[in-house]
Amino acid sequence: MTYFFALVMLIVILLFGLSSISQSYATAKQAQAAIEASKTAQIASIGNLIVIAVVALVIVVLLAATIFTAWLLHAKPLSGRTGCLARQSPDLLPRNHTHRPGNEPPPPAPTRKTE
Repeated sequence: MTYFFALVMLIVILLFGLSSISQSYATAKQAQAAIEASKTAQIASIGNLIVIAVVALVIVVLLAATIFTAWLLHAKPLSGRTGCLARQSPDLLPRNHTHRPGNEPPPPAPTRKTE
Protein backbone atom coordinates (compact mmCIF):
# COMPACT_ATOMS: atom_id res chain seq x y z
CA MET A 1 0.00 0.00 0.00
CA THR A 2 2.86 2.38 0.67
CA TYR A 3 4.21 1.69 -2.82
CA PHE A 4 0.82 2.47 -4.30
CA PHE A 5 0.61 5.69 -2.27
CA ALA A 6 4.13 6.65 -3.35
CA LEU A 7 3.25 5.93 -7.00
CA VAL A 8 0.10 8.07 -6.79
CA MET A 9 2.06 10.89 -5.14
CA LEU A 10 4.71 10.65 -7.87
CA ILE A 11 2.03 10.88 -10.57
CA VAL A 12 0.43 13.88 -8.83
CA ILE A 13 3.80 15.61 -8.52
CA LEU A 14 4.51 14.95 -12.22
CA LEU A 15 1.10 16.37 -13.16
CA PHE A 16 1.74 19.53 -11.15
CA GLY A 17 5.21 19.77 -12.69
CA LEU A 18 3.83 19.41 -16.21
CA SER A 19 1.16 21.98 -15.42
CA SER A 20 3.81 24.38 -14.16
CA ILE A 21 5.98 23.76 -17.23
CA SER A 22 3.07 24.38 -19.60
CA GLN A 23 2.17 27.59 -17.73
CA SER A 24 5.75 28.79 -17.99
CA TYR A 25 5.79 27.96 -21.70
CA ALA A 26 2.53 29.88 -22.25
CA THR A 27 3.87 32.87 -20.31
CA ALA A 28 7.05 32.86 -22.40
CA LYS A 29 5.02 32.75 -25.62
CA GLN A 30 2.88 35.68 -24.41
CA ALA A 31 6.01 37.65 -23.57
CA GLN A 32 7.43 36.90 -27.01
CA ALA A 33 4.18 38.05 -28.64
CA ALA A 34 4.26 41.27 -26.60
CA ILE A 35 7.86 41.92 -27.69
CA GLU A 36 6.93 41.37 -31.35
CA ALA A 37 3.90 43.65 -30.97
CA SER A 38 6.09 46.38 -29.49
CA LYS A 39 8.57 46.01 -32.38
CA THR A 40 5.69 46.31 -34.85
CA ALA A 41 4.42 49.42 -33.07
CA GLN A 42 7.92 50.89 -33.16
CA ILE A 43 8.18 50.29 -36.91
CA ALA A 44 4.73 51.84 -37.42
CA SER A 45 5.70 54.90 -35.38
CA ILE A 46 8.84 55.37 -37.49
CA GLY A 47 6.67 55.16 -40.61
CA ASN A 48 4.29 57.76 -39.17
CA LEU A 49 7.22 60.03 -38.37
CA ILE A 50 8.45 59.79 -41.96
CA VAL A 51 4.98 60.59 -43.31
CA ILE A 52 4.67 63.61 -41.01
CA ALA A 53 8.12 64.88 -42.07
CA VAL A 54 7.29 64.52 -45.77
CA VAL A 55 3.95 66.31 -45.37
CA ALA A 56 5.65 69.12 -43.46
CA LEU A 57 8.30 69.43 -46.18
CA VAL A 58 5.63 69.58 -48.90
CA ILE A 59 3.77 72.30 -46.98
CA VAL A 60 6.97 74.34 -46.57
CA VAL A 61 7.83 74.00 -50.28
CA LEU A 62 4.30 74.99 -51.36
CA LEU A 63 4.34 77.97 -49.00
CA ALA A 64 7.74 79.08 -50.30
CA ALA A 65 6.56 78.71 -53.91
CA THR A 66 3.43 80.75 -53.16
CA ILE A 67 5.44 83.51 -51.48
CA PHE A 68 7.97 83.56 -54.32
CA THR A 69 5.21 83.73 -56.95
CA ALA A 70 3.47 86.56 -55.09
CA TRP A 71 6.79 88.38 -54.82
CA LEU A 72 7.40 87.99 -58.56
CA LEU A 73 3.94 89.28 -59.42
CA HIS A 74 4.11 92.31 -57.14
CA ALA A 75 7.81 93.21 -57.29
CA LYS A 76 8.82 96.57 -58.76
CA PRO A 77 11.00 96.46 -61.87
CA LEU A 78 14.72 96.82 -61.22
CA SER A 79 16.77 99.53 -62.99
CA GLY A 80 14.27 100.23 -65.76
CA ARG A 81 13.59 96.62 -66.55
CA THR A 82 9.97 95.95 -67.14
CA GLY A 83 9.96 92.30 -66.09
CA CYS A 84 8.77 89.27 -67.97
CA LEU A 85 5.06 90.02 -67.43
CA ALA A 86 5.36 93.54 -68.80
CA ARG A 87 6.77 92.21 -72.08
CA GLN A 88 3.63 90.17 -72.54
CA SER A 89 1.07 92.89 -71.82
CA PRO A 90 1.54 96.65 -72.41
CA ASP A 91 -1.04 97.36 -69.70
CA LEU A 92 1.50 96.27 -67.11
CA LEU A 93 4.08 98.89 -68.14
CA PRO A 94 4.51 101.81 -65.72
CA ARG A 95 3.01 105.16 -66.77
CA ASN A 96 6.36 106.91 -66.89
CA HIS A 97 7.90 104.16 -69.04
CA THR A 98 10.43 105.46 -71.54
CA HIS A 99 11.73 103.45 -74.42
CA ARG A 100 15.22 102.12 -74.00
CA PRO A 101 17.75 101.74 -76.84
CA GLY A 102 16.79 98.81 -78.99
CA ASN A 103 13.20 99.11 -77.85
CA GLU A 104 12.22 102.18 -79.85
CA PRO A 105 9.36 102.34 -82.30
CA PRO A 106 10.28 102.70 -85.98
CA PRO A 107 10.76 106.28 -87.22
CA PRO A 108 7.87 107.88 -89.12
CA ALA A 109 7.88 107.63 -92.88
CA PRO A 110 9.43 110.63 -94.69
CA THR A 111 7.00 113.08 -96.25
CA ARG A 112 7.44 114.76 -99.65
CA LYS A 113 7.82 118.43 -99.75
CA THR A 114 5.62 120.10 -102.25
CA GLU A 115 7.05 123.18 -103.92
